[in-house]
Amino acid sequence: MDRTAARPLVIVASFAASLMVGLLVMMWSLGGVRGVTAPAAIGGPFQLTDQSGATVTEKSLQGRPTLIFFGFTHCPDVCPTSLFEISEVLAGDGQGRGPG
Repeated sequence: MDRTAARPLVIVASFAASLMVGLLVMMWSLGGVRGVTAPAAIGGPFQLTDQSGATVTEKSLQGRPTLIFFGFTHCPDVCPTSLFEISEVLAGDGQGRGPG
């Protein structure tokens, strides 16, 4: 194998080696895989305040269909549309068919 044919192979191998060294240095500086945060737990006990100031817990909602929505009423696109769709379901028969 002559030098001109081996040159691209050396460049690719050098790039791969430097990538591996960089990855190892970053893993070491971040504390390894153990530094990764666990996913959020969904569900469980909670205590919130509703729009009238009353306390709401998971026990007060038990046995009823419940939707907890965290959004903004003044964002330009998504939130008002979502709130409108939710209000249509609540005004309808609960099957998403709207009023009537």
